[in-house]
Order: sequence, then structure tokens, then C-alpha cells
Amino acid sequence: MNQIALCLGALLPLTFDLTPGPIQSDAVPSQEVNLQFLPTAGERIEHNWLGTHKLLATEVNSRVAGQDAVSLSQLPSIETKERRVTSDWIRSVEDGKVQNMHRTWVEANLWGQLDFHVPGQAPLEVVLRSPLSNESTSVVFTHVPEENSYGMYFDQSAMAENVLVGVQKDHGYENLLPGKAVKAGDSWSVETKHLIELLAPTGAMDYRQVQPGGGMLIRTLLMGVAGCTDVVWNPGQLKGHFKCKLQKVVGAGAHSTAHIELDYSFETVQDRSEAARELQMLGESNRGTMVLGNSVQLQGKGMGLLIWNLSSNRAHSFAMTGTESVQMMVQTQALNAPAVTQVMELRGVSEQKYRATVRPLDSLPVSWTANPPVRVEPMLKPGKGITPNK
Repeated sequence: MNQIALCLGALLPLTFDLTPGPIQSDAVPSQEVNLQFLPTAGERIEHNWLGTHKLLATEVNSRVAGQDAVSLSQLPSIETKERRVTSDWIRSVEDGKVQNMHRTWVEANLWGQLDFHVPGQAPLEVVLRSPLSNESTSVVFTHVPEENSYGMYFDQSAMAENVLVGVQKDHGYENLLPGKAVKAGDSWSVETKHLIELLAPTGAMDYRQVQPGGGMLIRTLLMGVAGCTDVVWNPGQLKGHFKCKLQKVVGAGAHSTAHIELDYSFETVQDRSEAARELQMLGESNRGTMVLGNSVQLQGKGMGLLIWNLSSNRAHSFAMTGTESVQMMVQTQALNAPAVTQVMELRGVSEQKYRATVRPLDSLPVSWTANPPVRVEPMLKPGKGITPNK
């Protein structure tokens, strides 16, 4: 059992309501509508997203090379809540495309809990936060026509550029639209890769732990189990479907909204060997343990509802719920010892909720500083300096 616990260590290294709630009204008679994303220069919008995962391990086993696999009898559960809130200031728009936008991450944090369901043993809880969730830091996105993408730079207090690796300018959700007029009952397909814009908007966050401890759980979360979906989302190894259907149009004029049903499934796998090596814990390093390989396979399917504001031509809110399964496989080897292959499989449910809110213009910053450095040293990042819990 002790050996299994050590192997598990390599694997397992706020609540608020965002239910869509537009102004209620009777559905209007069937009519064609143009679903468009048309940003407005000078507008400031707060995007509030929450993702939750509740997974139960169905199998955790360890196989030493040349021996039979040994399974863990006390199967743990993992629960997480990930919240990302951004304040976007659209500075300029040209031909319906944002040219310049300031973004501040008001919140970017991840809470996780690991429970072995042992009487008298309290669940382990950790909190991670991205250094981007700093009120004195803003990032500017500038459109690069030649590349049809966006460049990024720190406009207020600056920090290491690698914090922006994986960050995306999304929250527009224009990739979900049909590109033509539709009426109630019409459906269309969306490329499955765009599902990540709902599952983990704003891209990959550089999460770091706030307080010492919980190394096993932190590593598990950062590897992409029960959240941090962006780090395992692999467009090159992606299967599934993503379909939308206009259910109805509600209201009229400034209060008109389109209700769009979402139906999705996905399966993706990502090699996380390099990440596992970077997140190696102190005890493993002292034993001379090497990570030979690590992969995470993620599957999910579910349904949802997207509310589209027809008067402002942007997403108002969405809510999705579905089932999820994760498999993590890691192979390690200590000095003068045979290789060990560990496998953990989990199943459960996930939910994602989002709402957009227009902020008053007087909430805009008065001035911007000239990129002074930001201290992020107090935030500990898991790695070779982290000692696993005993």
C-alpha cells in the first residue's frame, strides 16, 4: 500500500450563480435572424466565467516492470472550481474586428479538493492563482492583419513575458455563429476545436500555488486533470462534434435574444511528459526518479444553452453541463530500479457558466503606467522546490 501511495503521488501530485437569465418574454413567430458579433469601440465589458469538475477515480494502479499490477483500494475523488473574470476595454474597431483592446484579469484562480474518503481524514484543499490576476496589470491585444492574429504586450505593470504563453483573446464567440441568416429550428456545425473557447476561455493560465503544501494535488491539476483543460487540448489529436441549433428568438428590440442549443462531444490526448518533469517534486529528485513519459487523455460530452443578444450583437451568457472522463498514464524510473507505470482513470461531471456585463465608462482607468515590474515572488510555483505531503 505504501508503494501505491508513492506511485499515486506521481499522479495526484466562491460559489456563485451564472445561470443565463435574459429578460423573459414570449417567443416571437419564426423569423430569420442574423447572428453576428459586432464589437463597439469604447465599450468596456466584464466577462465572468466559472468551470467546475467533480470526478471520482474508478481505477488507480501501478505496475512495476516484470510484475503484476497492484491497484489502490481507497479510490479518491477530485473537485475543482475555476474562475476567470476579465475586464475588456475595446479601444478601436475596424470592419467589425477589434484592432486594439486592453484586458485586465480581475480574477484567475483555481480551487481544488482531493478526498480519499477515509474516516477522520480531512480532504486536502489547495488554491492556485495566476499572476495575471493583478489589478495593476493589463495586457493589450493588437490585431496583426498579415497573420490574422493578435500580438500581446503589457500596458500597465509588466511581468515575465512567458506568463502570456498560451493566452488567447477570445470571449467573442464569433466562431460559433452560422455565417448566414437562420430561423428557429435551423442547426449548423462548428469545428470541434472552437469548443475550448467555452471550456477554458482566455487560454492557458500560468497558475501558481498561493500557500505551501498539497504538491501532489497541485501537480495533478496542472497536468490537466479536473480542470486546466487548455493544457491538454490538442487540435492535432481531437475527435468529436460541436453542433448548434437556434431554438427560438425571445423579445424584441433592445431586449431581443436568440436561444441557441449546444450539443458537443470531444476526445483529445496530449503528451505531458515535459510538464511532468518540470513539476517533479523534491522527494522524487532526491531519489533520482526520472519521468520517462506522461500522457493525459480527456473525453467529454454534453449539452448547453447560449443566449445571444441580438441588439448588441454579442454573447449574453451560456451554461453547459456534461459528463467527463480522464485517464492519466505516467512512467517513471528511479536509479537502479525497474520502470514503474501508473494509470489513473476518473469519471464525473463538469459545468461551465458565463455571463457578460457592460461596465460604466467611468470605470475606465484614468492613466496607464510605463511598464514597471510586478513582484510575483510570493507566489510559489510547484516544481523541484516543492516537497510532497507526507
